[in-house]
Amino acid sequence: MFRDYFSLLDPDHGFLLFIAVLIGGLIPAKEVTFNLLVAGFSAAFIGMSAFIVNDLFDLKADKINKRKDKPLVTGRISTDMAWLLFALLLLIGVFLSFTISTECVFIALLFVFLSITYAIGLKAVPFVGNILIASSMAVPFIYGSLAVNTLHPAVLWLSLLAFLMGVGREIIGSIRDMEGDKKQGRKTLPIIIGLKKSSVIAVFFMLSAVVFSFFPFFLVKEYYFDFYYLSFVILTDLLLLFSIIKALSLKNFTIIRKLTLLAQFTGLTAFLLGVVF
Repeated sequence: MFRDYFSLLDPDHGFLLFIAVLIGGLIPAKEVTFNLLVAGFSAAFIGMSAFIVNDLFDLKADKINKRKDKPLVTGRISTDMAWLLFALLLLIGVFLSFTISTECVFIALLFVFLSITYAIGLKAVPFVGNILIASSMAVPFIYGSLAVNTLHPAVLWLSLLAFLMGVGREIIGSIRDMEGDKKQGRKTLPIIIGLKKSSVIAVFFMLSAVVFSFFPFFLVKEYYFDFYYLSFVILTDLLLLFSIIKALSLKNFTIIRKLTLLAQFTGLTAFLLGVVF
């Protein structure tokens, strides 16, 4: 039973949201404040509610595809219980945002709106779904920064890089899942414009992340000629450039997803080291 709820809530991603919020606040504040912790839990609860509502609206397709790994498909968790958990987590997450700031409330409500509209139908709109998922990777850093009453320039750069890498990763994911999406009748970007053109678009976003990753080294006070930052940025960019080469070869898309995930981690490390040292 515990494993079923773990699968439904997807707390792994909730934890990643929590960490992203902490990083967004640590960059300007240099410490973990009470408000920052509250913001982290708020994002995690809202994030888990988003995964539940996504599974609820995907239930019909998951049944057709016989997704036995989904507890709603097997009936191990009822839809009534899932809706209850969704509402409970959502309300807690939004309530916590009200204890932080007006700006955090706005972001929390916006994320709730987007996650619900994504689950209802926006995920089926080519490219729009990719943009929304990438935005969900960028917004937690801004949320954390606002939780400590500032919007630090470094956080904006981090959010931009997370967004650009996120769009690239999501398009690669759509390419990887192309055959399965075809069987489900989905109209993803690769299905609409083809594998090659989609790969070029993914490469454009990842290459943009590579270019913009050097800007903080020259423009942001905390990272100005900071070689701790630069060393991990170079490592991140090498991973992205290797992913770009693989993407242009039109193969190994699963490997590309793993490499870009590692690049996200090294990119976060670059921003953290730049603040600590």
